[in-house]
Amino acid sequence: MGTMVLGHDSQEGFSIYYVDNDGTRSKGKLFAVGSGSTYAYSILDAGYRPEMSVEEAKELGLRAIRHATYRDAFSGGFVNVYLVQASGWRRIARVDGGFLSVPPLRTGDVGGTRKEIGVK
Repeated sequence: MGTMVLGHDSQEGFSIYYVDNDGTRSKGKLFAVGSGSTYAYSILDAGYRPEMSVEEAKELGLRAIRHATYRDAFSGGFVNVYLVQASGWRRIARVDGGFLSVPPLRTGDVGGTRKEIGVK
């Protein structure tokens, strides 16, 4: 099991790291941790774009978590979504994972409109 660490500094800008249980750090563009992470990665890899809006990124993250909870019995609980900016961080969503309204992606959903993929 590991964790994700996010931050911002004036020299490197924004960074995200995965830190595993041995303390090994890996820098990347996106990470998923936990038993459902392989399911979440399938959604993240299909939907991630470098220049996403905050709303698009939030929806993608929630979709990835929903997909993980749909496929992995050990994933779930409350989902907290935080926005990290140069000026600080704030929580932008708190959702009971049992009530996530975003269904798992189906073939042809990637790149669809919000209405087409069931996002409210």
